Amino acid sequence: MRILVAGGGVSGLATAVALGARGHHVLVLEQRPVLTEGGAGIRLAPEDFRSWTGSASATPSANGR
Repeated sequence: MRILVAGGGVSGLATAVALGARGHHVLVLEQRPVLTEGGAGIRLAPEDFRSWTGSASATPSANGR
């Protein structure tokens, strides 16, 4: 299933990761051209991100790739 998530905040990204882990094609749209600190924010160290995604080669990036 193709799913659009509006907003790249904590909730939007968590939703996208959960849906992607279940095999859905997810597109996250964020209105800000550059992701900067704002709102609540969350910081994940590389080892935390790997355990969250289950991928040893996963690295977070602003453009989702």
